[in-house]
Amino acid sequence: KALEEMTKAGNMCFRFPERKAEEFLDLLVHLLDVLATNWSDKQAVAITGALQGLKQEKIGSLWKPSITQQSVNRHLQRAVWFAVGKAIGYFEKQLSEAVV
Repeated sequence: KALEEMTKAGNMCFRFPERKAEEFLDLLVHLLDVLATNWSDKQAVAITGALQGLKQEKIGSLWKPSITQQSVNRHLQRAVWFAVGKAIGYFEKQLSEAVV
């Protein structure tokens, strides 16, 4: 069912046994999909480092040649990392509470 819906609605979707939670988490996944689809390559690299919990200076050192912390910060801001990080944190919390 989810694979059929993905072709209609985007690249990602979410299915969860509890119907009410499924609808909200699926909406969250769709919004994240829309954001991620529009990231530039540099924004995606910055987000990847942020998802790994790396500091911005470390993320900047991953570029060849390296970039400044300020440049990494700009990429994260343009990729709306503040919202993406909160959404992922919420998603992870809901999943961990459902498993317990």
